[in-house]
Amino acid sequence: MLIYLDSSMIVKRYIQEEGTSLADFLYDQASQGYLTLAFNLLNIGEVLGVFDQYLRRNWIDRGTLNKIMTKFIDETLRLLRINRLVIVPTLSSVQMNAWTFVLENRLYIVDAIQIASSKRLEANYFSSGDKYVTTVANGLGIEAYTPKEETTLIQQIKDELS
Repeated sequence: MLIYLDSSMIVKRYIQEEGTSLADFLYDQASQGYLTLAFNLLNIGEVLGVFDQYLRRNWIDRGTLNKIMTKFIDETLRLLRINRLVIVPTLSSVQMNAWTFVLENRLYIVDAIQIASSKRLEANYFSSGDKYVTTVANGLGIEAYTPKEETTLIQQIKDELS
């Protein structure tokens, strides 16, 4: 089972906010070998930028930033080592497919690339903290969920894994 995470869902793993319990569940299941997570290489830069934004807004201090970044990097490398994480390169074909989503759905290019990456991988599920991105993904035939729908997604995954 392959679950595509957008940047906002990755951040929720490391910053306590709505959706953290869903992110924790997905990462824990991947760590235990029950499912595989996926995101685009572009997401890594976006996630690091969000962490830096939290620091600049004084929502976290430098020590917390260092801990968060270390945990993110360590966990990413560990999941790659155990083949429970797929990082999609930002290929020109993925970007070109994303352009249609930008034009037809008024998405930011990063959001469109995430949807295009999920489609390329034929991920079972797409999880995003952004309701509009989820709506667009669902409209494109991708089974997408926000943290508000975490109970439904968690139950579906548990049912599929049992």
